[in-house]
Amino acid sequence: MVDHALNGSFHFARKINYKILSLMEANFIESSPAPCKFVMKEMGLCEENLRLPLVPVTSETRAKLKAVMKEVIGK
Repeated sequence: MVDHALNGSFHFARKINYKILSLMEANFIESSPAPCKFVMKEMGLCEENLRLPLVPVTSETRAKLKAVMKEVIGK
């Protein structure tokens, strides 16, 4: 998305932005980086290691994030 925007291909950048927008918004379901860490773990990009005062996301948030991920990236 960024590469397209930097190259002036704003149509393609917007297309990618709107495709992943629901996932970006879902990362703020809880007020910490924990949702993002969970999604990155599910994508195989990192482990879900959190240091206090951060705590893992709730099971309800995990279910919502998985649903959005399935919709957006098929995982």
